[in-house]
Amino acid sequence: MAPYGALRIVERDVRFDTEAAMRAGVEMQTSGEPFAEFIGRTLAGYDRSARETDRYESDGGSRRDPTGYASAVESYEYSRQPMNNVAFESGAGISLVFSRTIARGRSGRDRALGERDLEGLDALDAMRALVSESAIATRAGVRVREGERPRGFVTIPLPQDNPLNPVGFGGLWATSVGYAGFDPTIRPSNNVARGCTIEGGYGASAGQSVLVGDYECGYSSLHLPSRFGQVERVVSAGATGAMLWKYGLWITNYLQLFHDGEGRAIARIEDERELAQVGVEGNAVRARREDASAATGGVFLGASDIEGFHGALLIASAVASADWVLSRALAGDGRALDRGFRTVDEALAHTEQSAARWMPGRIEVEEIEDSAAGFERVSALRAASGAPGLRAQLELVAGFATLFALVDERNPEVGASATVRGYFDGSPFDRAHTRDRWLGALRWALVTLEQGFGGGDVYRSTARFAVEARGADAGADATTEGPELGAEETALVVQALRLARRSITGRLVLYGDATPDGRATRSVFDGAEPFAGATAIERLDQRIRAHAARLYEALTDDEGSVRGRGASEEMAAVRGLLEAYLATGEVRYRARALRVWQRFERDRWDDSLGIYRMGERRGAPEDLRWTAEQWGQYTSAAREIYKLIGSRPGEEALGAQVLARWTRSSKLILNGWNDANRDDRVDWPSECVFVRDGLVRGGLQMAERALTGELGAEGEQPTADRDRDCVPEVDDAALPAALASSVRFEVAR
Repeated sequence: MAPYGALRIVERDVRFDTEAAMRAGVEMQTSGEPFAEFIGRTLAGYDRSARETDRYESDGGSRRDPTGYASAVESYEYSRQPMNNVAFESGAGISLVFSRTIARGRSGRDRALGERDLEGLDALDAMRALVSESAIATRAGVRVREGERPRGFVTIPLPQDNPLNPVGFGGLWATSVGYAGFDPTIRPSNNVARGCTIEGGYGASAGQSVLVGDYECGYSSLHLPSRFGQVERVVSAGATGAMLWKYGLWITNYLQLFHDGEGRAIARIEDERELAQVGVEGNAVRARREDASAATGGVFLGASDIEGFHGALLIASAVASADWVLSRALAGDGRALDRGFRTVDEALAHTEQSAARWMPGRIEVEEIEDSAAGFERVSALRAASGAPGLRAQLELVAGFATLFALVDERNPEVGASATVRGYFDGSPFDRAHTRDRWLGALRWALVTLEQGFGGGDVYRSTARFAVEARGADAGADATTEGPELGAEETALVVQALRLARRSITGRLVLYGDATPDGRATRSVFDGAEPFAGATAIERLDQRIRAHAARLYEALTDDEGSVRGRGASEEMAAVRGLLEAYLATGEVRYRARALRVWQRFERDRWDDSLGIYRMGERRGAPEDLRWTAEQWGQYTSAAREIYKLIGSRPGEEALGAQVLARWTRSSKLILNGWNDANRDDRVDWPSECVFVRDGLVRGGLQMAERALTGELGAEGEQPTADRDRDCVPEVDDAALPAALASSVRFEVAR
């Protein structure tokens, strides 16, 4: 094969777009560990801390495996870190510290929404209680006697009067609602932690113990150094929905396993009557590890100590987000945030006939310093736009639908599983309290979708609410007709509503499957339906089928063309058509998806450069520009084409091509590695396409951390790109392990 042409990145927009990053993260997570397993890889075959990247160890020996590593390790972990950065590290959102939700979340009897948030020491004490209880339950916190050396990520009892660790986990800046965007520049510590290691159970690093950069064990140096000037103090409906979608997916992943006192994964509890003791300090729950040996040192929540702890914090954030949206963020005239629900019961009774209450597309936030608590708290909110767009409302539906599956006792694989029940047995969280908030939020999101975007079989792209007149301009910007739905929005309708249908019928599982959905007749709304003249299942079925038909009949044709002819529309159409196949079982959608994919490949793949050209014409500056959102669309379409078509007997050539081009694109666009000589090895740094001031700088992925092989040092020697994969260490990049908004390539002369 001829070598690839020389490429270089000439422009990168590092600003963090929360909505785009979280939507891409949802797809990258699904293209990660689960996809690696689907293509036949064993996750334990990858050593993330190894000096050499892309190495796979299996029964057949050791070999280079860029495809498996790009999936099992890179795509998976690259999807996690931006979420963590917003949720725990940067401070780019509304602080969780002040949410009354975390202080009252132990009682299913509490039905109130919208009470005044906590302030000062009351807020700090509530947050410290959450951290302490969650740390003990997950063993991220280890109790020590006075005078003993601190152990674990959280020291129990929590430190007192420590300005660098006010809540118990060093530098934790937990958010309830993330902001829409921010400048992610940071100044991380370049020290290697001596008293902190990543130990057994943490992803594919089970059984290992490796030193890491000290920012892995305390987040103080990952804060935005000039928070006031770096964040856009705006909450957007789309970013909120996309983030909750990502939270829900990752929480579901975190809650698949228990671990024992040695950090080993638990396969089963021997007597489920002992389930309530899981996570209790000093417990002696009897359980078996995956190798059938007996558990040692008790059984604790989560797949590992830090993953279990992060899962608990994400649950707290997602509950607080639902509470905040339902009580604080709803409008009825496009201007004033005055239509929030007073109680959970009001939200659970919301129907299509109720007065419209929507979340504005953008909400401006004012903050003040709370010196007693040590964090900024909200002082005022203002609606800065009218109703959200269709896409944003669908993302809210998808987010709350994913979360609800976690507390749905009718869902045998998620909400009713023992590992999930352990979190919602009253410690750290009460099931009834959490369930009703997430179900109320899902109900509100579905009803609002119908009230604002309905009309005919196919949604409008712009909301038109029937608002109560409050002046000549009341709701003016919320009643614009808007353009017809294109392929991107239509595909998202099918994807989000299929997810919602699976959620309310108790059939939503972590990563779905490759077979069409079965017919459902019962849902969680039976007896209290939200829609007029139809059950929730009937309404969702009708909407899914109408939009699937639009994708097939109006937006694509049998030649594989897509109306609009943009790369984003083409990739979205492939995913939407395959979702339509899974939602309806009609094979015509799968056949049309293949035709669109083949046309996309024929028109956009440049084999001389090994890259898809994304512009409307060759040679234009935008032709070699990739955005974070486009990467999410591409990895989603390629993955589903492989799973549903390329993996079938007789389609081996298609499958091989899909995997080869996905691997090449992943390494080039995310990592910034142009394997010009096609030998599956990085000639470092000559094959790195973005080098500035002597430092390799990655691609869309701006930096990486321990779980993708960057430990900050090799032995005692500091390193900037330890595994030499063209993506730098966080402290050298001065940027988080997150996706840039976009990168633009050009052919190097």
